[in-house]
Amino acid sequence: MAGHDDVLHCSSVCPERTAQSLLDAAELQRLVLAAVERHVDRQALAQVVAEEARQRAALSAFVSGWPGARVPGGEGR
Repeated sequence: MAGHDDVLHCSSVCPERTAQSLLDAAELQRLVLAAVERHVDRQALAQVVAEEARQRAALSAFVSGWPGARVPGGEGR
C-alpha cells in the first residue's frame, strides 16, 4: 500500500466509509481527469495555450532588454 502522503482517506470527506476505503492519489487523479476530460473544449484550450505562449514570449523579450536581465530559457546580458 502507498504511504500516507500518497493516499486520500475517504472517511475525511464521507464519514460513513471505513478505514478500508483508501484511494491512491494517482488513481484519484486518473478518475478526476477522466471525468473532466469530456467537458474540455479542445479548440478553446488550444487558443488559450497559444495566447499564453505569445504573452510569455513578449514578456521574455521585454525583460531581456533590461541591463543584467536573466531570462529563464534565454540568455541574459
